[in-house]
Amino acid sequence: MRRGRARPKARTWVTVGWELGENSVDTTRFEELMRAAEKAKLLTSWDDGRGRDMWYQAWRGPAERALRAACVKAIGTAPSRVRVYIKE
Repeated sequence: MRRGRARPKARTWVTVGWELGENSVDTTRFEELMRAAEKAKLLTSWDDGRGRDMWYQAWRGPAERALRAACVKAIGTAPSRVRVYIKE
């Protein structure tokens, strides 16, 4: 067992996106979710992509995972890309 100081936890963010191509969707619910997440200081940025290439960048954690689940329900499909970044 290793002993010593614990490593500080790095803050991470995640970029989640949906590339729907010509199968555009109504973005009303997605936009509502993004505005609520912005108000809660969860998001760093987002774009509705005019219903074809929607994405958001948010701080990683339980709140982001709940947001992602709500977006999947609103959009009707799983994200096509999820990238995790570590802020040093």
